Amino acid sequence: MQKIIQQMVEKVRKDFDLWVATLMGLVSVSTAFFVFCAAMWGSTAVANYSKANTQLNEANTTYLEYNNAFIQDGLRELRLINGGLTEAAAEAETEAANLEIQELLNEYNELADKSEEHLQTADMANSEGDKFQLIAVLLATTLFLASMSLSAKKENTKMIFFFLAAGFFLLILLSSVFLKFPF
Repeated sequence: MQKIIQQMVEKVRKDFDLWVATLMGLVSVSTAFFVFCAAMWGSTAVANYSKANTQLNEANTTYLEYNNAFIQDGLRELRLINGGLTEAAAEAETEAANLEIQELLNEYNELADKSEEHLQTADMANSEGDKFQLIAVLLATTLFLASMSLSAKKENTKMIFFFLAAGFFLLILLSSVFLKFPF
């Protein structure tokens, strides 16, 4: 095992600048890709937050209509009690009003449920986008380590920074397998 590591270190030493440039290129492209994915999740979150808000506004408007119909039904009952309405007319109006009230309540519940669904989708997209942002930050840190390998004076220090950067890059890529990509 140690012999394999020594051979690998010798190969890297031989063309060190090329290895570092390749690693930095891969990390840079990966960083851009993960930032792009985070932005896609962000736009999905914003679109769903907007839809949730619109549907909640519609639901609240419907609820106000329901409330108004309910109050009108109560006023109808008062007119019946006060003798301003016959019992037969009040019954007919009450039956129609009850139907309208139930329809409005059903519409409100449907809109409120849709709003909640969009809100949950937006929250999930926001959470996924945060994961991609974290990966991008870790990749930027990896890019820093790779650049430090170029500026270090001692050969061993250069190798340590390079292999740290390469190891982090591989770990980050392996952990990204568990991410939910936005496409």
